[in-house]
Formats: sequence, C-alpha cells, structure tokens
Amino acid sequence: MKRKILYLGTVAASLLAFSSCNDYLETSSQSKFDNSFVFSTEENMMTALMNVYTQVQTGNCLGDRITMNLNGPGSDVEVRPDITQSGRGSIINLYPTGYSDFTGAEGNSQWSQGFKAINVANEFIEGVKEARPEVLTAASPSNITQMYAEAVVLRAVVYYELVRNFGEIPLMLEPTRAGMNFAIPVTDRWDILDLMLEQVEKVAPIMLWASDMPEGAERVSRGFAYGLIAKMALTRGGYALHPGPTKEDFGVVIRDEANWRKYYEQANAALRKLVESGKHELVTQDERGTTANGEYGNPFQKNFQDQLDYIINKESLWEVAMARDFGGNWGYAYGRFHTGSSPNTNVSKAFGAIRFTPTYYYSFDDKDLRRDVTCVITGTNGAGEEILTVPGNVGDGGNNGICLNKWDKMRMANVYHNANGKSGINFVYMRYADALLLLAETEAVLNGGGEAATYLKMVRSRAFRPEDREEKVDNYIAGLSGDALLEAIKLERMWELGGENQRKHDLIRWGDFNKAIVDARKELQQMADDIRNQGYHTYPNGKQISKYLYTKKITAKNTIGGVTIGTTYGTPEGNTNPLLTPGWRGVGDADKFPQVKPHYILAIQGLDRHLTQAEADALLADGYTAEPWGASFLGPNEVGYSSYIGNGRGQGWWGGYQQADYDAGLPARYLCPIPGTVVIAAGVDPVTKQNILVNHYGFANQ
Repeated sequence: MKRKILYLGTVAASLLAFSSCNDYLETSSQSKFDNSFVFSTEENMMTALMNVYTQVQTGNCLGDRITMNLNGPGSDVEVRPDITQSGRGSIINLYPTGYSDFTGAEGNSQWSQGFKAINVANEFIEGVKEARPEVLTAASPSNITQMYAEAVVLRAVVYYELVRNFGEIPLMLEPTRAGMNFAIPVTDRWDILDLMLEQVEKVAPIMLWASDMPEGAERVSRGFAYGLIAKMALTRGGYALHPGPTKEDFGVVIRDEANWRKYYEQANAALRKLVESGKHELVTQDERGTTANGEYGNPFQKNFQDQLDYIINKESLWEVAMARDFGGNWGYAYGRFHTGSSPNTNVSKAFGAIRFTPTYYYSFDDKDLRRDVTCVITGTNGAGEEILTVPGNVGDGGNNGICLNKWDKMRMANVYHNANGKSGINFVYMRYADALLLLAETEAVLNGGGEAATYLKMVRSRAFRPEDREEKVDNYIAGLSGDALLEAIKLERMWELGGENQRKHDLIRWGDFNKAIVDARKELQQMADDIRNQGYHTYPNGKQISKYLYTKKITAKNTIGGVTIGTTYGTPEGNTNPLLTPGWRGVGDADKFPQVKPHYILAIQGLDRHLTQAEADALLADGYTAEPWGASFLGPNEVGYSSYIGNGRGQGWWGGYQQADYDAGLPARYLCPIPGTVVIAAGVDPVTKQNILVNHYGFANQ
C-alpha cells in the first residue's frame, strides 16, 4: 500500500498544544480545551493522538537521536565514523572516564524529549479515562479503543527505550500540572517493564490490525503490540547492567534468575499470536527482472526498496512515519554516504552514521543475498562519481568505514535532492523477520529446539536463491541442535538485522556484550597484524581482506560487459564482472539526475581474495589503481593500529573497555548517565540530605 503520511511535522497546531515549562523533567503541559471537547468526537481524538505521535517521532526521540546515537552504534559489528566527536562518540568508547559528554546537551535532549513524549501520552490516556470510561471495559476493538491503546503502546515504547539506555529512571503515569512535585526518585527498571508489559497485554486485544487502518503500519497496531510485548519481555528476562553496591562501582551484569523463564514464555505466547494471525508476512517475491546492470531477484532488497519508494508492505509491524521535506534521517544518517552540499544537483548529502567492521562484512556466506544490500564499500560525490570508502579511517562522515546500504537515497524512485535529513524515508521500528527470529529464539531456549528451526528457516530461506537453499538452508539447519541452534539464531539476527538497531541490545540481553566487545577488538588487531606481516588476513570462512583493492574508473566509453553507467543491482550467479561485484552500488541512473549526469562507476578487484603479485601487476597494467583497503587499519609507517582500532584506553572503537577490564570482571558501561542538569534540578531530599537523583556506574553527577 502507498503511504498515508501520519506525521507531517506540523501537528503542533493540534487541539492539545502542550508546552514544556519546568526544569526537571520538562514535561509540564496545558491543554487549550477540556477533555469533554477533545474526546467528544473521533476526529478530535485523532487530532489529539497525532500530537502523541509527533512527540514520540520527533528527532530527539524515536525519529532520530535515541535510535541513531544510542541504539544503533556500539555493538561488536556496528560503529560510527565520528568516534572522536563530542557526545556522539562517547557511546562507542564505553565511557573510559567517569564523566561523559552525554551528561551535556546530547543526553539531555534525549532524556527530556522522552519524558515530554511520555507526558503527552499521559494527557491523552487520562483524557480518555475521564471522557470515555467505557473504553476501559471494552472487549472488542473499535476506532476509539484503538486510539486509546495507541497512546498506551507509544508510552510503553518510550519507557522501553529509556530504561534500556539509561537504566533506572523516574516513573510518571499521570500528566504533570503546575504546582506538582517534580522531584521524583527513580523506579527499578524491572518494575517499569513489568508495568508496561501488563498495560500493553491488556490493550492488545482491543487494537486493530495494521491492515484494518488506512494508515497501515504507520500507526501502532495489534501486531506491533504483540511484537513489543516480546521485546519488552525478553529485555525483562534478559541480562543487563545494574547498579553495584556503591554509586562509584561500574555495576554488575545480572538477570532475574528466579523469573527469566516466565518472560521468555510471555514473549513466545505474544509472538505466536502475531504469527498465527496471518496478518503479516515476509517479502519473498521480487519480480523486477534482469537488466544489463545485474539482476534484481532479491526480495530482501525489495523490502527496503519499498521503504525508499514510500510503500508500506506487510513485513512492517510499525514504521515511524516521516514526511518528505519535513523529516527522515533514514537515508542521511542511516544510509550509504554521499558527499557534496545540500541542496545538490545530484543526490543530497548522506552522512552514513552507521559503519560496519570488516569482520562483519567478511562474515557473510558467498551466496547470501543480504551482504551487498546491508553493506556497501562505495559512496558518491556530488558530481555523480563513485568513490571507494576507506574502512580504517576515522572522521565525521564521508568515506570513513564500510557503510550501511539498506537505505540509499540514490535508489529512491523519486530521488531526494533538497536537504540532507528530510528525505521522508520512514524508520521501520520493527519488522516481521525480527519477530520470527525472536520466536525461533524463544523456542530454542524454552523447548530445546521445538519449532525454532521452522522460524529460522523462514527467514534464512529468503537470503538465498532457490537453487542454493538445499545446501545453505536445509542442510545448514538440519545439523543444528541445542546451543549450536541458539548460536545460529543469534548469528542470523546479526546478518538479517544489520544496521537496524538490534545487535547491541541483543548482545546485552543475551549476556554476551562484554565478551563480544573484547573479542571484536582482538579480531581487528589480529587482522591488522596479519595484513602488516603478510599483506592479507584470512577469515574463518576462507575470505581474505588484503592490504589493497584495485579499482578502475569506468565511463560510458570503456564499459565492461555491457554494464551502463549508473545504478548496479545484484550480481547474477557466477558473474565476476568487476562492475557488478559487489552489487547494489553505482552512481544512480542518469535520467534521475538531469542536471549532472553520472561520470563513472568503479570496477573493483581483489575484494574477497588476496591477489598474487602477477595478478596485481596485470591489473595495474590494465589501468587499475591500488587503493588502501586493509592497509588503512595500520598505523603510521605500519607500526601500531589505525585510529579505528587504537591500542590504549579511549582509543578507537570501544576504547574504554580493554581486555584487562574484562579479565578483572568489570562490565562495559553501555548505559548513559542521567544528564547532570537533571540531577541538579531534581534537588536534595530534605530528610536524607542526599540528591534525589544519583548517577551510578561511576558516572559524575554534574
């Protein structure tokens, strides 16, 4: 279905004109109209509900900053190119000092907007309870019950994001009013998640399915409610960093040992309701055909192409809606990089805030259709020229690191030129593939396998062509059981959901985060050592990363194998054309850029295999250029490591967490501290004379 824009960025003129006015949680609000008017008609209610969506989906909340700055980077495979930047880079470095830049404006904006969104949802929920109490006892869905439930679910989403990124936080379930006491201590995150689970479980049966609403998955629905229940339950039953015995202690990684299984069962039950409904499905068909620039034949890419083309398909459980020219950092911060100014005669600039480690890039199976859709090693400049990334460079944007490729503004049917971060591409908060893999996980954990293989197969089958599925899917899964099956599900989530804000928090709830980080550093260092000593590094699957790649600029006059200058697609089976391998890149089709036609695309050789000297010499004689690839991870004069890897505390990715920390049993501090301004504004308890809010984990309180 075509999108019906839910969020236009202009809903500030809604019937509920909320205004922030206090210094602690910044949530106080006043409505221009009383509840009897606001909730008198469905139209008025929808207008008020849109204000809830506006606050939840704004840039400092789920529209950008919580997802981009907190959830996306910082796993063992997903990082940022700007790790040296104030605030944004701190989350990657895992806070090597007690003070973090997140105590300043960056963390403050996310904290404040999160509670503002919660308060607006509280206003709506209270209004429904006062004006339409019959909703509270309704047994079947209607437009009215759906809107009430939407506010409950949206509030739960924000609480879920805040507790998994900040830990213990204040719990507010009533709208703020002038004269209220805003000095509220924190509530244990387990209690908050328990309450949110209870509330979403209660309203899910009175919600509509996405297919029953004209806006579809741009509104939260019953299907998403079941998915959210599963996510919250698995977080509640999983591992997390909790406060230690003193606030100076780095904390301890624990789970609720007495009750964790109950939460896995709750997640399993919710996911079964979602799957058995038949209301959502994977995109498994791609009928786009074959072209001289490769073949489509990739339903995995088709799912993301729909998002680029403003189409909502059945795989989306909820999309954070964005309107063109009003919002949409997906494509800018989350997408393939494009340099240049904005506006631009070519595609508008894309920063590419999520980058992948080479360990992740080289982990994909040769036949896996997801690698080139997920990762890309080139971008473009503003003049229609394809340029190679430098994976071992550090910098704010540009060609620094292997880029996320699921959202490429250049591939939009209606290419966006006007501004950097306003392409209008929706952020899919949860999709059906995620839910299927969570269901597989719960089956493996609860039942020693159960139907886990069935759900794993559903997702993995799409990643391979039909002729490869017997070997790569059926035989692969048939040999799995017990811990090996669970590990395969974890890996499948990594390959399927790369760059979609899942890996970091998956590792945390599995209790794998600390080890994954030190292992990632160790693997990168070993890779760099091998490249320094022998010119290449061999990964466990046999793929090799070499010191150099060989590239050649190809224009319309010297094209290879009939490939035209512009967009390239999937590489046909067995095709070794260096313009098509890797696939899903290029510079965009010329008819989309009438003012500046693409100049050239790159032929690329030596990506997955170390070339012999004779092979390299032949390429150089044929006009290819040797480009630093693995060499970029070596330090000056090939001594030490690049800035991405570093060799000491605070240096490179995850620099604040070293092997010595892991060996000493210290946890990696992935949580954000409560912003110092909030700690100060909360004040001091008159009885205990202690701060009402206190940062733990060794973080400063100022």
